[in-house]
Amino acid sequence: WHENVSETKRLARAAEKVLVRWNNMPVAIPFSSWSANVSERKRLENAALKVMTRWTLMALCVPFQSWANNVAETQRLKRAAAKVTLRLQQIALFAPYNTWHENVSEEK
Repeated sequence: WHENVSETKRLARAAEKVLVRWNNMPVAIPFSSWSANVSERKRLENAALKVMTRWTLMALCVPFQSWANNVAETQRLKRAAAKVTLRLQQIALFAPYNTWHENVSEEK
């Protein structure tokens, strides 16, 4: 008798679990769909964040590249100016020597 009562209680609990599961089934399907939508939305937000980050870095890259080009151009112009200055200094030093050389050549 005691075993029958225990078995009956166990079966009643099992049946109750099955009924609860069946009752929750209509809720489980929309919840599953909602969960999938949330996961997809998070994935899309992460992808959009990556794209925005890449666009921001590209937007920063253009001014930096322009700055680097300006630095290179400024350095090139400084080197050219230094060459011109050196050439003018050499001409300025060479002119008196050339005049002296011409005077010496005329005296001979």
